Amino acid sequence: MPVTVIDPPLAKSLSDLLRPHLPDAVEEIEREVRVHVHEGGPPVDADYRRAVRQVINETVAHFVDSLGRDATGSTQLTVLYSQLGAEAARRGYSLDRLQTALRLSGQVACRRFIKDAYRFSWSKETLSSLTDGLFGLLAQAADAGAQGLVTARR
Repeated sequence: MPVTVIDPPLAKSLSDLLRPHLPDAVEEIEREVRVHVHEGGPPVDADYRRAVRQVINETVAHFVDSLGRDATGSTQLTVLYSQLGAEAARRGYSLDRLQTALRLSGQVACRRFIKDAYRFSWSKETLSSLTDGLFGLLAQAADAGAQGLVTARR
């Protein structure tokens, strides 16, 4: 499925609008993951929580910075999630945890996009392009995390 690329001038405008809200988005995603993923399974130590927060921070920044171009296939993102999957495997965590965290992250992002669409009067095409890009990024992250987990378990 082709990714919808946002017109570069609009992408810069969207990036500029979203960038100040990145810390709040990271905090909200991290809180959802902590409550719904980490507290429901085997104990998660502070180092792993910090690593997950860093991955969330880098992913959100990557998404906003990549607006206006096809960010799927990003080596940086693939390496990041492959490493996270490998670390999950070393700690005995299941792939379900990573996939649940990604789904929750997508839900938070979509809620925030919808709120921003109303606040900034975005067109439905803009909102559609953002969500298409988001789901492309999440699919890439899920694939890389799964590959990292499988590779580490061999």
